Amino acid sequence: MNCNNTIPATLDLTQSLKSFERDIVQEMSLSDVSQWDGRTIYKREEKIRQAALVLAGQCKRLVVTQAVRVEGSTYKCGKTNARMAAS
Repeated sequence: MNCNNTIPATLDLTQSLKSFERDIVQEMSLSDVSQWDGRTIYKREEKIRQAALVLAGQCKRLVVTQAVRVEGSTYKCGKTNARMAAS
């Protein structure tokens, strides 16, 4: 995946989990295992890792969004505290 690609947040955990499952189901199939080599395993591992990173990002965004919805919530970013208005 290109680092310049942007993946919009769904803000829906169920939808994010379904997307993750859809993205990795083919990689989890064990057909023709006797034909696999190191490259095949590596490619599958990369696809699973990328899908897991997308899911982690979706979860992170969901947590932050829920936190800022609480009135007066403060989101700490590095050494800076940014007070965010409730949505």
